[in-house]
Amino acid sequence: MVVDMPRGGFYVTLRCNLRCKLCAAHAPYYKKPWHPTIEELCTQVDRFFELVTHIGHFSLTGGEPLLHQDVDILVRHIKQYSSQIGVLELFTNGTIMPKDSVIDAFGEYDGAVKFCIDHYGPDLSVNAERLADRIKRELPDAVVELRDYYTQNMHCDGWVDWGIGQVQERTDEEAQEIFNKCSLPQKLDFVSCVNNGVIYPCPQTRRCIELGYIPFDPKEAVDMFDRSYSDLEIQQRINERYTLTILRACKFCNGQCDDSKRYPPAEQL
Repeated sequence: MVVDMPRGGFYVTLRCNLRCKLCAAHAPYYKKPWHPTIEELCTQVDRFFELVTHIGHFSLTGGEPLLHQDVDILVRHIKQYSSQIGVLELFTNGTIMPKDSVIDAFGEYDGAVKFCIDHYGPDLSVNAERLADRIKRELPDAVVELRDYYTQNMHCDGWVDWGIGQVQERTDEEAQEIFNKCSLPQKLDFVSCVNNGVIYPCPQTRRCIELGYIPFDPKEAVDMFDRSYSDLEIQQRINERYTLTILRACKFCNGQCDDSKRYPPAEQL
């Protein structure tokens, strides 16, 4: 079965060296953030590409992915699947200058590469501009997006408050309104995220399950390693998620909507 995913974020770690109040991944709120071994990450990558025929944007994200000591090994492992990937992306908060081996690994990658560097201002993203310049110099074929999150012209006009843990359970009608307006399922064809072997339809579904607000629903969250399903059945469920007209998490999440109130990004706890 052909499984063609528009985009997906692959969590490298949930550790982060910033403590941003409205973090979309909720990284600062974990007492012990998920931080897998390189063997665990590579096993998840292998399983993902057994099931997924092609993915348009395959994003290495977190947390701060450059906090993982083996990002270079991971990128070299992903290289074997480059024909199944439209663009390999790295998302970083602009605080860390990566090791030479990480830059070299991206340079050896066969396909298109993009670096999304979030710039929260010179006091936080201390290496954002230097990193952007370095990539442009050493990896001239790579796309570099330096996302402005600190001037008046900031990306997406700022951050939103997802409301997880604060929102009282909505009615079905209220949740439907959130789903219909949220940019994640609407404009971005869902923002699937892969964490610990599970493909979630959006990061907020993952968080709502972790906190016990919603049950694990196999129609929404797909466990790639659940051997009670055949590979064909798992592939069917991955495809069927794109036909969903609402998510359980919409009852507890504010969504990211055009009319959502915007907040200053990266306010530190």
